[in-house]
Amino acid sequence: MKQLSLWSFTPAGPLAAKDLKSLPSIGRTTQRDLRLIKGIRELSILFVSDNGSFMPLKLKAKIGEAGKGDKLNQKLPSPIVNADSKVYWDGAREDRLMIRRCKNCGEKHFLPRHLCPSCWSEDLEWIQSSGRGIVHSYTVIRRTPMEAFRSRIPYIVALIDLEEGPRMMANVIGETALETKIGDLVEVCFEDRQDGAKVPQFRRLKA
Repeated sequence: MKQLSLWSFTPAGPLAAKDLKSLPSIGRTTQRDLRLIKGIRELSILFVSDNGSFMPLKLKAKIGEAGKGDKLNQKLPSPIVNADSKVYWDGAREDRLMIRRCKNCGEKHFLPRHLCPSCWSEDLEWIQSSGRGIVHSYTVIRRTPMEAFRSRIPYIVALIDLEEGPRMMANVIGETALETKIGDLVEVCFEDRQDGAKVPQFRRLKA
């Protein structure tokens, strides 16, 4: 007979290997990834048990202030701005999500570029997006090649379908980010970086 069981833990300091010894089984790779996360203040794992064997169904980690909202690690890389993207990044500094619209065919698009990807017209303008969208797809990043992002793992990278039509890639951040599902409603938020720069990210909305 299958049964559900919940394991919760509040570490006194950085998560260590000994803290995870009481777990039925989450695999060595997952244990190592959890120990790389800085600032875990509560860890909960839901297991299903069947005839003495355990399988994790859902993992939720609450982290400290550095992972709760829009103002994350100021040491993360700042955007690289070029002529095509300058208005986009300038808008982000003012908490505005800017996208391109073609005056010739009306197509709205992202990434910023100097030609319409639909009709190749150069007659483009910038418009402000509502910042609302739906998660088209997502992945959970558990390993990162860049040291600057290591404190954030695991984190969500998602494809967001904006209300206006364009699809863009961004992180889903916030306390419930790891609960992200395809079809979730999301809204843009702006993550502080160095020198006043901001990066458009998204957070989940209640249905």
